Amino acid sequence: MNGNQDVVESLLALSDAVVRHTIGQDEAERRAALLGRMVDGDQVSSVAAEVDLAVGDDHAEFAYALSRLLFTCVESSGAPVDAPWRECAAVRVLAAATAWLVSVPDRRVFDHACELADRFVNDARRVEDPVPLATWLLQAGRLRFTPYGMNMVGRARSFDAAWIPWQSRLIRHLREREPGVDANAVMMPHPRVPVTESIDLLQEAAELAVGPDRMPVLKAWAQALDLGASVGLQVSSADIVHAARQAVTTMGDGAQDASGFVSLLYILARNGAAEDLTSERLPPVPLAEYRALEGRVKADDLARLSLEAAIAGGRSNLVCGILTEVEEALQGGTTPAARGFFLVAAMHGLPDDPSGCPPKNFPLEKEERRLRRQAGREKWSPRQRASGLAHLAVHAGMIDRPGDGMRLLREAHEIDTAYPGPAVAGVLFAENQLRYMVARTEWAHGNHGRALSLFAEAAYWYAALDFEDQTLHCLNLVLGALDEDGDPDMAREAIGSLAAAVAMAVAVVREKADQVLFELAVALARNLTQDCFSSHLVHQLGKAQRFTVAHQDAGPLDRFPHEDELLAEVVELESQAVTVGAGPLREEVVLGAYLGVSESEPGESADQRLRNLQRRYNRELSTHLARTRAALGESVYQRLDETAGLLPPRTVLISLQFGEIDRGDLAIHLSAITSRGVECTWVSRQAPAQDLLSRPDDGPALVVRFTALEVARVREAVCADPLFRAVSRDAERQLTDSLVDLFGPLAQRFDQWRDEGYDHLCLWPHGPLHFMPFHLIHEGGAPLADHWTVTTIPGLSSLRPSPVASATERTVVAFGSPDGGGRFGLACEEVLAEQADRIAEVAGGTSFTGPAATRKALRAALPRARFVHIGAHGSHNVAAPAFQCLYLASDGDGEGRVFAHDLLRCDLRGVEVVTLAACQSALGRVDYGDNLQGLPAALLLAGARSVIGCLWPVHPDPTTLFFTTLYRALAEGECCLTAFRVAQEATREAHPQYRHWGAFCYLGGW
Repeated sequence: MNGNQDVVESLLALSDAVVRHTIGQDEAERRAALLGRMVDGDQVSSVAAEVDLAVGDDHAEFAYALSRLLFTCVESSGAPVDAPWRECAAVRVLAAATAWLVSVPDRRVFDHACELADRFVNDARRVEDPVPLATWLLQAGRLRFTPYGMNMVGRARSFDAAWIPWQSRLIRHLREREPGVDANAVMMPHPRVPVTESIDLLQEAAELAVGPDRMPVLKAWAQALDLGASVGLQVSSADIVHAARQAVTTMGDGAQDASGFVSLLYILARNGAAEDLTSERLPPVPLAEYRALEGRVKADDLARLSLEAAIAGGRSNLVCGILTEVEEALQGGTTPAARGFFLVAAMHGLPDDPSGCPPKNFPLEKEERRLRRQAGREKWSPRQRASGLAHLAVHAGMIDRPGDGMRLLREAHEIDTAYPGPAVAGVLFAENQLRYMVARTEWAHGNHGRALSLFAEAAYWYAALDFEDQTLHCLNLVLGALDEDGDPDMAREAIGSLAAAVAMAVAVVREKADQVLFELAVALARNLTQDCFSSHLVHQLGKAQRFTVAHQDAGPLDRFPHEDELLAEVVELESQAVTVGAGPLREEVVLGAYLGVSESEPGESADQRLRNLQRRYNRELSTHLARTRAALGESVYQRLDETAGLLPPRTVLISLQFGEIDRGDLAIHLSAITSRGVECTWVSRQAPAQDLLSRPDDGPALVVRFTALEVARVREAVCADPLFRAVSRDAERQLTDSLVDLFGPLAQRFDQWRDEGYDHLCLWPHGPLHFMPFHLIHEGGAPLADHWTVTTIPGLSSLRPSPVASATERTVVAFGSPDGGGRFGLACEEVLAEQADRIAEVAGGTSFTGPAATRKALRAALPRARFVHIGAHGSHNVAAPAFQCLYLASDGDGEGRVFAHDLLRCDLRGVEVVTLAACQSALGRVDYGDNLQGLPAALLLAGARSVIGCLWPVHPDPTTLFFTTLYRALAEGECCLTAFRVAQEATREAHPQYRHWGAFCYLGGW
């Protein structure tokens, strides 16, 4: 190693890898131990100091990973056992663990931190020195209660209000990062046991601590006692007040420990000692100064504690001053929990409210009468009366009277709805808190339908106000209600408000909502199987919402911050990697798995690091797309009559959606729509509905649906050499079985639909079915393509007319790059250039071949193109579909690849069809929300109307015949659908094997 800086950089890189789930904690600590052995014991303190400065408190997960690695490094160095930096490194672990546990209550983190603290406590006991023992008793005791206390937002109420959402955060985290881990096994224990332990440890520390060391112990002891009372322990207010007063007397004006001082004042006020709140300055130091010294998160907490103390002490004058300071110094708060508290606190300091806070444990009816008498006696204005009622409504919620709170707020709205600007969000948030509480009450009283609708409304408003945790929590409550009750009437009653909530959640929460939305769709479909109108909405709730929103605003996408740096890292790693591919798994299996964070590989080879970096880029690009094109407040759903009206007279649209009928059994819910009607049904499969988890050694964790394995088998069977048959017997059997397996009762309708004049079958697949060769499925011994033009869509947005019509003066451009993949070991295919020339000739367009078929030429040609053809080698990237690519000629920089992420930056509005004569160019991946990614998706999102590509590698001869025939038909005036069918039939006649003519598929609108 070249000095301390190399060690520091290595620790930072390892921490980043742990956070990004590209290396396990155990492996990272093994490497940190090796680093420690390379550090001289005398250098440990400087290494620790440099690492300590490298990360702020705002990055909790990274800080925790780094602190653990630093401690391992220090432990493994030559430093003495009693070296001060060893203890400092351990303290850093405990502090970082506490901060991380506030966000994600992972018991593994909690247990590890407790074991570490207890280890130092036991070491101190053996020394028999009261000073270090008191210090470590303080650390161990504080660790056990602080994560719980930090989640007690609005601590005047019970802990349970925060306990459930806090746990739901862990479940989401595990689903994203560690699918297959039992959440119950790693859930934090209920606070009663650890808080009891905390009180005992801190009481012992209080008996040992002397001098200045006594103050932090007394403070922590008072805080633990107060929290114990909140979670149901038998702790008297007198004991809490006694401990808090002892601590306050040691703290002077509180400037040295502002947060601790204010927390004690709050504890005193809420335990009946409001007279101790004599300060005219809360917080005791300006928030701006505190933020500069301690960071935004700690400044948020200080402001929150100050407001809680002022509210509990009935000091409305202090509330207004603190809120003004919050807005100026903190811009409304950093974390959602802080923002929510500040919004509610604002209700206690409305500028036109003359009422003041009522006393603790006030009788609501008496306080309401007093307020109304005061308003009449003092001739309050409408604004003052409305503000007073809104303020009282918040207090009604604090004493578990949310129904009365809603009544008071409704009356306030009727009197005056024009609240001052900053107060509007506070009123909306407070109203939604009450709505949520009423919903829980309604559910407890058996009014499940009403509760379900209220939970859905609460989810909508939490999302509108940008509160992620509360949004997802409410949606999970809706899911739980649907699973528990199973009443179709209840589901039907709630679906309207739920659809609005989901649309808002998709716009605000984005990919974090995918899992719960899928499960909601499953639960709704189970309850609404025979309701076609509701089923149409359910299919849209569970499939492709973010793709649909982005597609409705198709066009070029701008770049996201640090994108160029990430891509430069990818290029650098490519120079070191041996292979890219899917890693240790079959590509066909990975193809059907859901994209997710859990796919990161734990190894550290150059190949694995490259794939992990590409995955990281893929996630950031998807998030950027969702943020950029969020349709906040807009409806992304089509009514059933709207969808039917968008279909041509000869089209049957079939939507397939995974779900359940009997719990645990896989079902496919089907909706068939024509311009004249709709029918819905389902097909039950003898397979598990639960996702399967594949976790090979040194490979990614894949979430795979059972149907993905079936699709993989079908694709492999079709591509196998059939010798002298059109398709192998195994493939023929699978394709025959697929008709009933996928379409169930609808399989009997195909003949009838044909008799009624329908000949276009448009399929909206789900999950791995996006890559199923539907046109090859056998009906009556022959493929569907015999009688149907079969196409697929990634979402219903493809049915809507393109907002930019293709101008007649637009032309055909054809690119043929025979040797663009030469530097990557791909053989030269001269036929690709000949193919492009022939297409340009028959269609009256322009061809770019050989060295002229560059990325730069493609970008220049797209704005004037109506039809675009690209013939080149292609490469699918199952690890990160943003890197699916086409190999064009180099622009002179040695790079000729066009990636899916490059195409997202092009403006293809006005392009009717893009045809891709490249291997696997019709593939991609889908995430849990069924949002398609890859080359076809990028082309559609950039504005192309449709894409025709290849489902698997195909021989050049059928490829050339297919595309030249297609463009000849287009030149003769045929529409895209007809031209596709003509080309398919001509290719099948000349090349009857399914793996040849069946490779071509049509995706998108027409």
